[in-house]
Amino acid sequence: MSQSASIHVGETNGYSWIRICGKGDVFLAPTLKKLTEKLLSSSTNTAPKLVVDMEECSGMDSTFMGTLASLAIKLKGMANACFQLCGVTKNNKDSLEELGLDSLIEINPADAEWSDNCQKVRSELNQWSLDKKPPVDRDLILETHKTLGELSEKNKIEFTPVIETLEQNL
Repeated sequence: MSQSASIHVGETNGYSWIRICGKGDVFLAPTLKKLTEKLLSSSTNTAPKLVVDMEECSGMDSTFMGTLASLAIKLKGMANACFQLCGVTKNNKDSLEELGLDSLIEINPADAEWSDNCQKVRSELNQWSLDKKPPVDRDLILETHKTLGELSEKNKIEFTPVIETLEQNL
């Protein structure tokens, strides 16, 4: 995990809120996956609402973006679920759009129910406990790159060498 990366969590107005601080990378992705699985499994709501706050996210690698894509696909399969990103910087938005994630996830929705309460919500979040330096999760890396490859022909061409290399080494 990035030295300065952290995740903060909370609930507000029926939304589970996850704030990414630092770089979203191959080390932070397993924690994000584990956290969202926990939130979704413990939710009594059959239509989960999730906001990932990226105002303090300094950048993302493909494994992290693939984790977001996998989560978005999972939530799309749930009736009336909602998955939104807020505070996405121009650079991060460009990266997400480049890989086609804007077709899966609402990015900086202007009319979001929570938009007037962002600062208040951020001030009430609690830090999620992170593993010191988790081992690289090769299965997750492979899974997320396959997910990204399935989003477009361009991604398929770009990520096929990565996927093939990972499959040979697993």
